[in-house]
Parts: sequence; C-alpha cells; structure tokens
Amino acid sequence: MLSVIISGIGPDEAAWESVQECLRALEVQDCDEPFEVLVCAHDRARSCVPGDLTETFPQVRVLMDSNESEATRKNLAVEAARGKIVAFLDADCRPERSWLRTLADVFHYYPETAVVSGEAPDSGLLGWLQRAAGRKREAGPVQFTATNNAAFRREAYLEYPLPVDAGSQAESMQTAGLRRARYVLWFEPALQVERVEPISIPEQAYPVHQTQPAFELASRWLRRIGPLHR
Repeated sequence: MLSVIISGIGPDEAAWESVQECLRALEVQDCDEPFEVLVCAHDRARSCVPGDLTETFPQVRVLMDSNESEATRKNLAVEAARGKIVAFLDADCRPERSWLRTLADVFHYYPETAVVSGEAPDSGLLGWLQRAAGRKREAGPVQFTATNNAAFRREAYLEYPLPVDAGSQAESMQTAGLRRARYVLWFEPALQVERVEPISIPEQAYPVHQTQPAFELASRWLRRIGPLHR
C-alpha cells in the first residue's frame, strides 16, 4: 500500500477547495497499487473541513493537531500511515495522472532508493536550491530532496524525520541525515505536479533579515556538497 500525505492547508474554505482538487486528481490515477490519503491540518481548520469529505473520498483520513509546526504534522502523519511508501503533496498541488505509478515504479526498479522526488513546483527555497546547483532534468541520484512532490520509504523517514524547530532548513537537515546513512535519493523528472494557483509570497511574510541567513546557509551547503548530480 502507498500512503499519500497532503499538508500545507490554511484555515479557510478556499484551502479545502484546493484539497478536493488534489483528491480528485488522485482518484483518477492510473496506478493499480492500493493507496490511502492522509490530510493533515491544524486544529484551526477543523470548522472548514467539508462535512461530506470522507464520504466523497472514502480513502481519506483527516488528521488534526494543535501543534504550530508543519514538520510535526507531517511526522505524525507518517507515523499514522499504513503504507510502506509515504508520498507528500502540498494541498494546492495537483498530481499528473501517472504520478502514483511513476513513484511506485521507481521504488520497484530501484530497490536501494529511499526517497524519490520530482521538480519543485514553486519558486521557494527548494526551487532556488535546484537552480543554484544547476540541477539536471534527467533521472538519477541527487543530494537534496523535499517533502512536496516526493515519496519516502516509511522506515527511512521514521529514522530521519523532519526536524521540528529548524524552519526553512528542515528539509536540508533531513537530507543530510539520510545522506550520512548512505540512503539513495533519486530525482525523477516524470514525477510531475501542477500548482492549482501559482503562489506569490508577500515580502512582509518573509522579511529579508529572516530569509537571508537561510539562503546563506544553503549557499555554503551547496558549495560543500558540490553538484546535485554526480
């Protein structure tokens, strides 16, 4: 079984409309592998959950938590997952019809792989890391991964969960742990998602004095590890 974890949900009805678009895209996947969906959100969003959500999408479980950390909610969802493979989607991303089949095939044909990820569907820190490192588009091992448009072997994720207090550095710290353990991280360009609505992050939401240290750290990290493809 595969487990798909949907996160990044705001406490408003529009956010849950995006969740339902994502769920509709998962319903028409061309994958024979059985799967479940875990939708994780903050307790503040409880009143916005559509009353018929689990009736319309019977494979869905909704997990609510009062913790402010998105990393904590993802970690709890992985603990609750029943699948040996856990895949991650942001709530405003819609996977292509071949998405589940693609990631299942990678884990089948490359059994040493612990994580498979696709192109970052936004211009956030991961997108910047990919451009800065000159990521190539062909499939192959990489040295950085993320928790959107990506899937992990559950046992590897549980061994190296997202650090809950690391902010924008959480994914790079998780990646560092996986690499130290010599887990194989795989990039698969066929793993495609489309953002339902392009995001625009207001400057005041992430002031320069807060984001600059993260980008400086990422720059030093990239210089240390070298190109993402060997």
